Amino acid sequence: IKDCYSKEDQDRFLNGLTEFDEQAKKAYGDAFAELEPEQQTEFVKKVHDEAINAEKNTQPAPPRPFILMMKELTMLGFFTSEPG
Repeated sequence: IKDCYSKEDQDRFLNGLTEFDEQAKKAYGDAFAELEPEQQTEFVKKVHDEAINAEKNTQPAPPRPFILMMKELTMLGFFTSEPG
């Protein structure tokens, strides 16, 4: 993130990460990393689906939500690695 993204995008990503964790705490009472795997999966799916729906229903499209930025970075990391 630090080497590739603009300062604005870095801040948006880091703020999104903080907000993501705060949402998990509100929904489940714990930080995302402390949740049970099933809760993590449920939470990610909920946040992801909401972000996809928001993008589909908003014109012009808003900046990419954190969850979609994270998904893209995860896929980029995997598919540019030797196993990928």
